Amino acid sequence: MKKLLFLPLWLLVGVASAQLMVDEEVPAGFDRPELLKEGYLPVGLLFYEQFPFDSLAMAFESRQAGKHERVTTVLALGQAHTERCLAPWKSQLANWEAAGLLRARQESWLANGWFFEMKAELLPLLRQLNPPAQLMWSAPLPTIRPGEYVGPALPESISTSEPGLRTIKANALWAMGYSGHGQMAYVYDSGTRNEHPALREQFIGNRFGLSQGWRSFHGNVLPIDRDQEHGTHVAGTIVGLAKANNDTIGVAPGAYFMSNDIIPSGGINATSLIDAYQFALNPDGNTATSFDVPDVINNSWGSPPNQSFCNFMAGSFAALEAAGIGNIYAAGNDGPNPFTVGLYGGVATDSLRNFAVGNINATNSSLPINSSSSRGPTVCANTAPLNIKPEVSAPGTNIRSSVGEGDYSQYTGTSMASPHVSGGYLLLKEAYPTASPRQILNALYQTAIDLGDPGEDNSFGRGIIDLQAAYNFLDITLNPVAPDARRRDIAIQGIENRRDGNRFCETGAVANENLIVKNVGKDTIAGFTVNYGLNNYNQSVNWSGQLRPGEQTTVLLSLNGPLPAALTELKARVVADGPAERDTVNNLFAIRLRRQDGTTPFGNLNGGAHQNFAVATVLGNNWFIGNLNNDFITWETHTVTGLPGTTSAVKVRMGNYSPNQGQRDELVSPYFIAQGSGNVDLHFRMAYRTRSGFNGDSLIVYRSTDCANWTEIYRNGGSTMATYGVGTEPTQAGHWKTITVPQVVPTGTRVSFKFVTRNGFGGNLYLTNLSYGGVPLGDVFTEAPEFTLYPNPTSGAVKVQLEANNRANRVLVTDLTGRLLLERKLDFAENEIDLDLNGMANGVYLIRLEGAGGSRVKKLVKQ
Repeated sequence: MKKLLFLPLWLLVGVASAQLMVDEEVPAGFDRPELLKEGYLPVGLLFYEQFPFDSLAMAFESRQAGKHERVTTVLALGQAHTERCLAPWKSQLANWEAAGLLRARQESWLANGWFFEMKAELLPLLRQLNPPAQLMWSAPLPTIRPGEYVGPALPESISTSEPGLRTIKANALWAMGYSGHGQMAYVYDSGTRNEHPALREQFIGNRFGLSQGWRSFHGNVLPIDRDQEHGTHVAGTIVGLAKANNDTIGVAPGAYFMSNDIIPSGGINATSLIDAYQFALNPDGNTATSFDVPDVINNSWGSPPNQSFCNFMAGSFAALEAAGIGNIYAAGNDGPNPFTVGLYGGVATDSLRNFAVGNINATNSSLPINSSSSRGPTVCANTAPLNIKPEVSAPGTNIRSSVGEGDYSQYTGTSMASPHVSGGYLLLKEAYPTASPRQILNALYQTAIDLGDPGEDNSFGRGIIDLQAAYNFLDITLNPVAPDARRRDIAIQGIENRRDGNRFCETGAVANENLIVKNVGKDTIAGFTVNYGLNNYNQSVNWSGQLRPGEQTTVLLSLNGPLPAALTELKARVVADGPAERDTVNNLFAIRLRRQDGTTPFGNLNGGAHQNFAVATVLGNNWFIGNLNNDFITWETHTVTGLPGTTSAVKVRMGNYSPNQGQRDELVSPYFIAQGSGNVDLHFRMAYRTRSGFNGDSLIVYRSTDCANWTEIYRNGGSTMATYGVGTEPTQAGHWKTITVPQVVPTGTRVSFKFVTRNGFGGNLYLTNLSYGGVPLGDVFTEAPEFTLYPNPTSGAVKVQLEANNRANRVLVTDLTGRLLLERKLDFAENEIDLDLNGMANGVYLIRLEGAGGSRVKKLVKQ
């Protein structure tokens, strides 16, 4: 058995050093242009003197402090400590920021320091200032291989539970009456689908409001799962319950959850890593509240083993534990070799913090460890017993759980094992609400059923968890709280025929919304009141009658006043007449609605006439994403290179669909009112490369002026859509093609465009620089035909002379608003074109020559 060790944080992070320590990666980073952002290197300036959260945690545990005291004390003391440490240095950093030597400065009390981007010229000045801190490169940490899709699973079953839940004896605690009631998990993952029937009622963002239940690091205003439904599957294993059929896929189906989308495929920077944990300690932004803080954080992710980062998060993890939050990690899926347990499940400042979980195949009666499950020892400790990892194991092979917005799939990995432990943590926390994280994790650790080599080993840890035994272990020193026996419980189920992000064209009130209210308790409800409104509860309606257990009714909500522009929340709260209820969280409801009626901006440049997606939050906020197949692939933002003046685009990864079944994904612009007169052109730049043998992808563009009916205005597909033929991504201007759809934008009236991809398992499709009117903004003309105009100015007739060996297919004459006045199609043999402007008024006109390489525009004066 591993001896329990607890090393005070100050033995790990010294305060004796009083001078700046510069990691060698910082000066070296300035010699690597690929790490710089416009000459700036992302760094962290973290102060040595960490608050002694470990001592605070021991004090809380000794007197069995409650959640509210823990959370509010940690926030108050931690923030005050950081303010004291940083105060002497703030003014100087502000001066350097004003001088342009640093930018994007972000203070973090959890890390006790700043994150910012700095110029090389700042390094000697920081050395001279000499703060008692460490200057580290804020490196993007790669993520290890996640749990993997095995195959589809059966749809909802009737009154069943998954075998892995019974293997860890969750059913024994259910039989006692525990379900995780009153507890909450934080799914630190790739995002979640909040509309899935097994998760909809448990997602806290559907109750308190989105800001308290969802933290996006990729500009996704509405919850989405960015990486193969990984986070949705994990959330289902923790709390999933499809109540319509009583299909239990989660260990703690009575609990709630919140989530983030920090870990898509790729890496995580240190700033976001810490910010995601800091969010957990104060989701609602009010330091005086604690009801919104999770009880456990499930980390089904990790980075490859790296000794350099073992202690980077030590102070943050200590603060989470002091606040009463359990922190549970997947060990990784890089086994069976030793030393493969990833960060941060491999952090080993003591025996229980950062509880790592291995993957057992519970479909086999001998409970073998899965060969892919990562093995210890950890690189974050030198000797036993601290270097033994994982701590425990749990079912993680062929696990059925939620995916998409209504489907189920089987996945395998330690990513599927750790949520079994997180769900078990919530069951035990309900039974022992004042137990510290260490007490609950120790109970799971000490009572695990030994597997593999006798005692703890680097494959199974202590063995597979046993929730019934852990409950009994805690009962030796603590008094369990009986399950809430109150029979009354009324809950809001949702809005009829409405989903998150539904668009409205109306500027007036949204009327006749039917709120679904259900009696989920055991006693009849004889009346209730619904308080509701946009972003608050300023209206009310009463309902009277007999609502028996299991029955539901609809309540008509009529909103006074207009729906605000862009994204807003319709909130509702039901209060039953009579005694207190068992659960008051499910009395709350929030749904996101958006109005798109010409007041929301089309773009972010040139007065709303251009969209290059440089602001990531435009997706899901102003621009609507329709993921018609509810899968993990849809429109997303993407950084592009080699296109002068443009660094961002949106793309659909059609080559990643599996299976490929003609999936459709919509990107819908807000309704906007184009300036000018008549009908003007729509322009966009597109990049696409077909994949050999797969030429079935398509792009279709539609237009609507009434928010209901859509007219097709453009279609292309297969090999004719290709704009380049080398490499997987567009990396130079020549890889992009400007598409012009003439005279489809009616000016002076609201209009919306919908870009729809149809998957044929081909390549990625990229769009950027959408514009209307005159010259396509952002065009690069390096490969377009050169030409001259003469005479210029002219009194009427003008010649367009192409340079030798150039090709063009048409000449356009427009006014300065982009209104098309004259079009002339060309044969490739034509090098000189005569234009007649005699019928046009005097003024300035634009002559645009278009060819396969792009466009080139020149001004012409008629006088």
